[in-house]
Amino acid sequence: YERAQGGDIDMELVCMTLAEVSAAMSYLHTHRITHRDLKPKNVLLRSSNKDKRRFTAKVRCDASALLLGGGTCVGCREGWLG
Repeated sequence: YERAQGGDIDMELVCMTLAEVSAAMSYLHTHRITHRDLKPKNVLLRSSNKDKRRFTAKVRCDASALLLGGGTCVGCREGWLG
């Protein structure tokens, strides 16, 4: 997040983004799936006018990054959660 005209980082906007990433991870965990590769590169910021950030956060999902609760790798259609 860039600082707007020398001001402080807007923590409300940061928290909104973290909440979206957290919701995607919670969805996976509810289905007993572990995402083994959560990092900034796997978070997509997609344009949106739904709030003042003007984007939404999505978490990248591909087979190599997912693990079922029993330790078995799971294949899924590569996509985005969030």
